[in-house]
Amino acid sequence: MRSFYFFILILVLGSILFPQRLNFSQDATADTPSDQKLYRETYQKMEEAFEALSYYFEDQLRACPAIYEDNFGSLYFTHPEVREKYHACKDLRKLACSKNQEELNRTRHQKEKEFIDLLDKHSQIRTTFNEKLSTLNPPNSLLTLDSQKAVSNHLQHLKKEGRLAMLDFFLQHYKKGLLFSDEIMPLLELNGYYLEKLKTRQQLTDDEEEDLRYSNNTPEQYYQKNYKILFKKLSDPELEDYIYRFIQIELNNLIQPTYHRLSLNEAFTQEVTKLLYPAPKKERIQNAFKKVQQDGLSFLQKLTTDHAISTDAAQNQIQSVTLLWPDEEQDRAEIFLFLDQISTEHNAIYSDRGNKITIYAPLLEQNEWQVLYTLGHEMAHSIDPWNKITSCFKQRSLGFKENQMAEAFSDWFAIELLMNEVQKLPTDAEKRKAILDSVIHCPLLKDHPEYVKNRFSQTIPNPHPHADARVNLLLRAHPLFNQLFNCPTSPPHCSP
Repeated sequence: MRSFYFFILILVLGSILFPQRLNFSQDATADTPSDQKLYRETYQKMEEAFEALSYYFEDQLRACPAIYEDNFGSLYFTHPEVREKYHACKDLRKLACSKNQEELNRTRHQKEKEFIDLLDKHSQIRTTFNEKLSTLNPPNSLLTLDSQKAVSNHLQHLKKEGRLAMLDFFLQHYKKGLLFSDEIMPLLELNGYYLEKLKTRQQLTDDEEEDLRYSNNTPEQYYQKNYKILFKKLSDPELEDYIYRFIQIELNNLIQPTYHRLSLNEAFTQEVTKLLYPAPKKERIQNAFKKVQQDGLSFLQKLTTDHAISTDAAQNQIQSVTLLWPDEEQDRAEIFLFLDQISTEHNAIYSDRGNKITIYAPLLEQNEWQVLYTLGHEMAHSIDPWNKITSCFKQRSLGFKENQMAEAFSDWFAIELLMNEVQKLPTDAEKRKAILDSVIHCPLLKDHPEYVKNRFSQTIPNPHPHADARVNLLLRAHPLFNQLFNCPTSPPHCSP
């Protein structure tokens, strides 16, 4: 009813007022001080108006032009550029991911399918999977080799049938844990992570926690008790995420044993390289890395010149960083242990052993700005976080935990390099688009909690800051962003 009155009010106002319309066309600029002042004052007024009304009319307000009235008339904003700037200032990650997420999901799923097809050709993985499924009693109709489809099947069942039915499904089909492995550590980690969340929220007593320990139960009792607690007490997003993680671990355990054997198969290695790392795209990444490496050295040299900061050690480290590809003989067996991740995740990973960055295949499909940001972040791991920057994070109360400082510093370093490249573009419109295009911290299937996806990692809590903080605090705080999007306020920026 409120929304009905709201639209009636807009119609009445529109019929009796003759608003002054500010036409922010593509050629419109805000380069003069007076234009910039008008933009900032207008955004401040829009901010106040949106804050006052959004509690009641958020959905309608987001979809409609914004109207502000004062003694001089009415300001009526319809140009998408104006609205986009407002949303970027308000929630940069949400806006950027609304543009980038579909493409990220598409390339991930495409690479996963290609990888499974190749794996099946050399190891008959589908035959193994189907043979295992055929022996199950009762049959598991939700599990498929396509992880995205398997997750979707389970989540649709949850949505359609409810928690109790999904719990019953788990108790029937996963009562002994994983179908494709007797290994217990992945599920102990997974369950422990969510039980800790419940304990933090005081939803799990000490007695319950003790009763749920693996050492106090038979394996079947352990899984049953954990399922019952988690399905009862987790929030809806947490339960969806738990199911997502469970299925990923399940399928990884099926595929994992084939990797070491296949790493010794020259024909398979050549096909993987050709499929996942085609020469032209590989060359593009190598050229991007050279640019990032040079940008990093220039950035450090400028710090030495402008601030008399010694960066010799950091320059030496960055200069010696190299890229690592799966077909390189000396590291092939180790890399192939993680081949499923390398084939399907939009990522790269730095290793201080050898000072190398392993390139994950989907990175080759990403746009220029996502590649530059990712390579800059991984390269930054080669140097020790600077005390001045991490101290600034703490002083400005950005919410990063002590174990997250290294990742936050690498984000900061990558953003500084990224913005230096963005600054070289000829127009403000191109610069704004590049910044939005650079955002990679988007949910793949849903907005699940951000923590290490690698099931082999023992690092809990997560060393990565939450995605919202990485985008809406670090990238959003950069002075160039605020200059380009004319934001009236900004998170604190830590200068070198």
